[in-house]
Amino acid sequence: AFDVAAAIGVPSIAVDAARMSGRANRRRAEWIAADRWYNLAFEISEIAGIPRLQARSLAGLALIRKERGNLPAARAGFQDAIGVATRSGDADTLASIHHGLMGVEHAAQDFQAALQHGWHAVNTYVSDIGRTRSMVSLAGVLKEFGDWRTAEDAYVVVVHTSTEHYYLVYAYDALAHLAALRGDAVAFATRAAQCDALGWETGPLSAKAEILYYRALGFQALGRTSEARQWLERAVAFAEEHDFNRVLFL
Repeated sequence: AFDVAAAIGVPSIAVDAARMSGRANRRRAEWIAADRWYNLAFEISEIAGIPRLQARSLAGLALIRKERGNLPAARAGFQDAIGVATRSGDADTLASIHHGLMGVEHAAQDFQAALQHGWHAVNTYVSDIGRTRSMVSLAGVLKEFGDWRTAEDAYVVVVHTSTEHYYLVYAYDALAHLAALRGDAVAFATRAAQCDALGWETGPLSAKAEILYYRALGFQALGRTSEARQWLERAVAFAEEHDFNRVLFL
């Protein structure tokens, strides 16, 4: 798609193809290729004067920094993107940058800032897909913040409205973790089985890194320390192998 768009001179499609390639590489932990594609997307969008895509390309680069554990660089990247997104006048683009900043502040354990960005994202998105995606992330912040009931409600909305495999995996895994936090071993097993049925073991590596970690926390919350240790050891080994430093630091 990128080669065709470049050959016939349609920069917007070329940028979107480059960004999607960057996203695919990022989720596979192929960091050098992801960085190259996102940079190419940014360069083309800058030359073509498409601020909406400039902002989204900068956000992609910031996400790489976040996944690799460099939160200050990720935050700076999203701050650069938010200025460009504001100038673009595109609501979904601006919402997506707030969505990204929510993730950075969540990882930094600044829940108040994360919630502010999250509510801004949910209320700014025009597209239902974008709103649902941000709902997954916002629910994650609410879970860590301690508002388990609201977090569970948000995840249930996602599993009933989303058709995207990637986000359904996260939602079912989080519902399993919440069940464990409540001490409900039966619900934990049910939700974990629903997550497993989606095949996360062979899916995006970025999702797998987090599920290994949170499944361990689920077993830990239920007092099943031996199983928790096994899952944590898997999480550490996997994060080390693929340079998911943010998960490794957890």
